[in-house]
Amino acid sequence: MVYNSGKIKQFIFYKNDVVQKVSQEALTKIVTVTLHMYW
Repeated sequence: MVYNSGKIKQFIFYKNDVVQKVSQEALTKIVTVTLHMYW
C-alpha cells in the first residue's frame, strides 16, 4: 500500500513536470509566433 502510493506520487510528480515543460515550450512558441505576426 505504501509502495503503491509512493509510486503514484512519483508518477504524478513526473506527469506534472512533463506538463509544465510542454506548456512552457508551447507558451514560448505561441509568444514567438505572435511576435512574428505583429512585427
